[in-house]
Amino acid sequence: MRFARLIQMLALLAALGASRARADIIVLVNGEKITGQIVEEDRERVVVRVAYGQYAIPRERIRSIERQSPLEGHLAQGDELCARGRFRMGLREYQRALRLEPDSKKAQERLASGYARFGRYCLARKRFKEARAYFEKLKAIDPKSLDAAAGFAQLDEAVAKLRVRVRAGRLALTAGRLTEAIEKLEAVLADAPDLREEINPLLGQAYAVGAAVRYKEKRWGECAALIDRALASDPALAGELEAPFIASHLQLLIGEIGGDKLAAADARAKRLLDFAPTNGLVLYYAGALAEKAGRPAEAVARYARALGRTPPRVATAELARELREALWKKLGGGEDGQVRIVVAEENKEEIEKAEPGDWLRLEGERFAVLHHNLYIAKRVLDTAERAYEKIVAELTGEVKDAWPGRCEIRVYRNQKEYLAGTGQESWSGGVSHFETRGGRLKRQYIATYQTSPKLFKSVVPHELTHLVMNGWLRYSRAFPIALHEGIAVNMEPSFRVRYYAKIARTKVSGGGHVPLDELLAMKGYPTDPELFYAQSASLVAFLLAHGKGGPTFLAFAKDVEKLGVERSLAKHYGYGNLKALEEAWVEFVLKGKVL
Repeated sequence: MRFARLIQMLALLAALGASRARADIIVLVNGEKITGQIVEEDRERVVVRVAYGQYAIPRERIRSIERQSPLEGHLAQGDELCARGRFRMGLREYQRALRLEPDSKKAQERLASGYARFGRYCLARKRFKEARAYFEKLKAIDPKSLDAAAGFAQLDEAVAKLRVRVRAGRLALTAGRLTEAIEKLEAVLADAPDLREEINPLLGQAYAVGAAVRYKEKRWGECAALIDRALASDPALAGELEAPFIASHLQLLIGEIGGDKLAAADARAKRLLDFAPTNGLVLYYAGALAEKAGRPAEAVARYARALGRTPPRVATAELARELREALWKKLGGGEDGQVRIVVAEENKEEIEKAEPGDWLRLEGERFAVLHHNLYIAKRVLDTAERAYEKIVAELTGEVKDAWPGRCEIRVYRNQKEYLAGTGQESWSGGVSHFETRGGRLKRQYIATYQTSPKLFKSVVPHELTHLVMNGWLRYSRAFPIALHEGIAVNMEPSFRVRYYAKIARTKVSGGGHVPLDELLAMKGYPTDPELFYAQSASLVAFLLAHGKGGPTFLAFAKDVEKLGVERSLAKHYGYGNLKALEEAWVEFVLKGKVL
């Protein structure tokens, strides 16, 4: 049984790597084929090199060996991968074969056939973006391709039918029939997740309108639940819904504190701090809760932050009371013991202001913000400092420095300047960058732009997580990009994590997710980056939930360079291979609660 499992693993892994050396096909007595490079053989065994190492196969298990040229080797590896549904890897093998012999008709035909097969595969699973991308690739190498023409026709027909259903949902929304609109739109989204860019803003709008009605009627619980659903559908609404989100959850928090429901209050305070970590009202009531629960040090830290003070080393109940009273006055609290809960909305004019000329500089404890708008720079600096503390504490269990000196955060005036200055794709809201020399950090920075709607709640914590992880991993490139992006998403506010969890669930339930061996082998971003982020975030959320949180994940990440992904997974999480991990993760996704 042990050898049989090894052969199954070899049959898949053998095709994952490719070199210019000749390839060999080992046909086993049970019919399995292993494509690799024979590096040693004698009467007793054959040693074959595949992507992840060398393995010895007893002669008694081998029926025959076929020796191949490099071209034939790549084509055989591509065929094997495509037959197993690993189309991206298979297509890479066909492309390598074509690079070896650009005039090879066999390689050209195999690549065209691969594009057609993968396009149809994606279309059948309603992965419309990917299907269109691969039909376009096919058309580019064969403008007269009947497969491409048929694929486009089927794709357009499928999308047109779905858009009729979207239109019905839109009409119901326009007519104010919110329940009907939500039911119709959610049904289309479940059937065709790739239409989420069109559907999610409509769903977000429907939930937001419903929340506004409940807010007016002071039905705080229903209002908060609908805002949660609005943000899970369209995170871009975070700025617009920030005030009612904070106000409704604060009303519920006050009731929970007054009713001695401290466990529920702690959970709600955590959500509020996650969403608005610098808001004075949030910090006030989070501090009051900590006081009531007998945690004076935590209360003092909350009050001091809201007052703009450095928390003292020694925290007492008396100091907590003094700071609470000072914050009460700052917030305009009255003698009746009430603070009017009014949350100011975003000042758009203030955000768009930009000083001409060179960068201005604002320095903090760990960061230096290069900017053209002091209002934005102060908020970015405060957000970065708070996010840093949260990220480090969650991943290590304590707050400690991840690098020496200050890290720069470059905040461009607008998206146009950001894209010109960084060379990023148009969908990018921010990027982190580091340079090393001799294994030591030379410089690092985060770049973004001041009018980004995701600046404070997504870009800063996300890119900061990349830099923190890079520091702890000693700037190794071995850690898979999918896991890097997954942990970065999980350090963003919870509404962002829920948004991606919803995408992952719809994809997994429809069989449209990327196999984990392909996901973890990716070196760049695919055609559908949102799906990539969603699946990566969901996978890391699973690891965080089923291990011992951040410290276990960090230990796993550190061991990847010397052990590889699978051996490190086995060591820290108990999964012997990626197939076992994928099965457990899929079950987690399908059973998970998504708002």
